Amino acid sequence: MMRRRTKGWRIALTTTLVAGILVCSACGQSDSDVILIQKIGEGRVADEDDVRFLLDRLEHGNAEERLSAAWALGQTGRTDALPELKRAATDDTNSDVRVNAIESIAYLARTEVTPELLGFLEDDDEQVRAAALRGLATSPDAGIVAKVGPLLVDGGDLTRALAVDVLGSAGNPEAVPFLVQAVDNADPDVRTRVAFALGKLRNPDAIPTLVSMLDDDRWEVRANAAQAIGMIGDRSARASIEPLTDDPNSMVRQAADAALEKLR
Repeated sequence: MMRRRTKGWRIALTTTLVAGILVCSACGQSDSDVILIQKIGEGRVADEDDVRFLLDRLEHGNAEERLSAAWALGQTGRTDALPELKRAATDDTNSDVRVNAIESIAYLARTEVTPELLGFLEDDDEQVRAAALRGLATSPDAGIVAKVGPLLVDGGDLTRALAVDVLGSAGNPEAVPFLVQAVDNADPDVRTRVAFALGKLRNPDAIPTLVSMLDDDRWEVRANAAQAIGMIGDRSARASIEPLTDDPNSMVRQAADAALEKLR
């Protein structure tokens, strides 16, 4: 089944191939319903009949219809669809439908749905956990650290990277110890994100960790660590940054120069 991405939602575009010459009489109707669902979502305006149709397909449609309906309900801005979206996010048998429902919930309700999104962080499906993290990243709450932090150790590659971003946006100094645990992660993308997140938190307690990251073998990590130290503004780290002005990578040199300027 081919899918395309639209603002983070996964949308089904084609129908299941039919073997041999047998053709299901319902297939044509299903195709039409998927097309109509996507037109409603792309139009971003839905009347009562449209909403009833989308809700019906979300509950009773096939996998493609449910997938598209979960996306379209978010696009229409209809907050009255939240109860049905929460049901789909929890109970649907298709993980892709659950992902679309969760992302629509986050899009529609913003900060008001933090408790529901936190609950999905304990789901067995990593894609579901990732969808919840993407929602939390758009509506950071200082109280989420205790739930998100453990994913830096226990989560998969995708959830670890997203958890770092959420913790960096939470604005809570309690996130620093969790982020520090991830500085030696084998994935350079995670380490790069950790450095940036520590800079966003602007907590001086992160300086020793950031100084150690200035020696990372990946230039992205070194550049972000230098930038983060500059964002925190701790002049005691100035001497640690100075060698990076001769770094082989031009981006690192630029980040070091900018950081030293802030630390004058």
